[in-house]
Amino acid sequence: MCDNSCLNNNKPTDKCKYFERKALKLSQIAEALGVKAAKKAKEARVLGMEAKNCMRCAYEKFAKAQALFNEGNEILSKCQCLSKKAAIFNYKAVKCYANCPVSCFENCRQLRCNASLLNKKCYFLRCEGTKVLAKAAEVQNEAICYQTKAIEYMEAEKTAWKEYADLVNESQCCYEKAAYFSNKAMNCYAYVKGSSSNPCGGCNGCENVPTPYSNVEFNETFEENFESSDYVSSVFENINNTGCTK
Repeated sequence: MCDNSCLNNNKPTDKCKYFERKALKLSQIAEALGVKAAKKAKEARVLGMEAKNCMRCAYEKFAKAQALFNEGNEILSKCQCLSKKAAIFNYKAVKCYANCPVSCFENCRQLRCNASLLNKKCYFLRCEGTKVLAKAAEVQNEAICYQTKAIEYMEAEKTAWKEYADLVNESQCCYEKAAYFSNKAMNCYAYVKGSSSNPCGGCNGCENVPTPYSNVEFNETFEENFESSDYVSSVFENINNTGCTK
């Protein structure tokens, strides 16, 4: 019969429990990092949608501005055409007054009247065209604002996806470390309880755990950190505190 009376004080399994608790805490941190990564991915997708919406608005505004510029320039072109015609009527009126007898002055006045009407039409067209061009410039500025905002959203999305990737890598690393320490715990318990080479185990079993578990130091500081209720929350303030970086 094996004498396992010394196992009652649990000291041979202290290191095994330490590995077990370490694996559990690392798993909890990995899970918390995974949750944070999921939130970051959602944030990145929202930023991406905002960027697309702003860029779509920018394209629409640019197209509208271009249409208004074309309309304004067309109106001013009509005004220029009318102004040329008015100048011709004025020229004819001057020649008429200079060369015609008084009896045909009515024709001369009609020529001048035509020129005046054309100039008035040109004036109103010039005002209308100027207003349209001003509106076009305003819409263009709105388009530029949307475009600038879209670029800001795209940069923010890029940063968010980078942070997401870092969190996923950190979470995966923690899971790998958790699995590593969980395996160490199982091997430690198995050795303490007994094996083919040491069927009775023994109080000093953990002191002689074969490679890669030999020469393991019991890290009290690490254990205290994990037992602290603020430890997991501190992970999010400084990822490097997890000790999971490969």
